[in-house]
Amino acid sequence: MRKPRIGDLRHRIQLQRYTEKEDSGHGTIKTWETIATVYANIIPVNGLVTFDTQQIDKKITHKIIIRYYPYISAEKWVLMESRRFRIRSVTNADERNMFLTLLCEEVFRGQDHFEVSENAVGDPLVGDLPAEDA
Repeated sequence: MRKPRIGDLRHRIQLQRYTEKEDSGHGTIKTWETIATVYANIIPVNGLVTFDTQQIDKKITHKIIIRYYPYISAEKWVLMESRRFRIRSVTNADERNMFLTLLCEEVFRGQDHFEVSENAVGDPLVGDLPAEDA
């Protein structure tokens, strides 16, 4: 596979984490918090992804390539327009801190297109809560 070029990163995405914050009534509010807005190359893939002798249990639907950004892990999520991806694996190509490859599973695809502001924090999309909170 060839090294990604900056021009390949044409999709604007948000890297998010799922958080719970305390509200004024001492309850919790579950929200998506945007930690970065970056450009990415999104490549659809089919089936399970196998590398070396390991196999990822979950179905990988997309490979997302972004410029290196610290602290990205499988606990984070990707939002692109009305589509949400769960990050299953993160690879730092050649450990050079230039590009990250995110193996992702698309978990929500909205029917309508909508724009999300760069600093958006809002309610989780319906039907898109992490399994332990659904």
